[in-house]
Amino acid sequence: MLLLLAFLCVLSCNEKLTDNPIGNQPPKTFLWLFPDSTIGVSTSRQRIRWWGEDPDGVVKGYLFAFKIVTSNVTSVPTPDTLRYTWVTRNDTTLLFPLDTLFRKFVVVVRGVDNAFRLLPEHSIVRLAPISYWDKDDNGVFSGNDEQLPDLAGAMDPAGAVLTFPIRNS
Repeated sequence: MLLLLAFLCVLSCNEKLTDNPIGNQPPKTFLWLFPDSTIGVSTSRQRIRWWGEDPDGVVKGYLFAFKIVTSNVTSVPTPDTLRYTWVTRNDTTLLFPLDTLFRKFVVVVRGVDNAFRLLPEHSIVRLAPISYWDKDDNGVFSGNDEQLPDLAGAMDPAGAVLTFPIRNS
């Protein structure tokens, strides 16, 4: 009886599988805030956490940026001219610089998966007009700067974006 069942199982598995791999999928990035007060207008010190999920690999690092804005921002600016810092950690405490009574800041984090090589911690990365490691931090692709052609396919295209309204107290 067992021999007959084994024989039937072998005969029933005759479907041919084709080798058709799917290309690299970018990660998705998420932000989490631990506010000192309510989510509304807040203080200049904020603890922020982020994480990434990659459907076909692992998240190896993150591009992290923040800047002053005049209105609520819900997506990465186009073209993306932010000054990103490459980090492998997934949290920070930000002290937003305040020189007026009220400011808004946007925080953007983009997960980067294992299709991209690692950079030294705190490297400056720019995405426009091309993706490059801005070694001299001058905002222009020049001299010792290094192009990063494989970054576009390895990073979260949308990123996680959060606007912080901050009151100088």
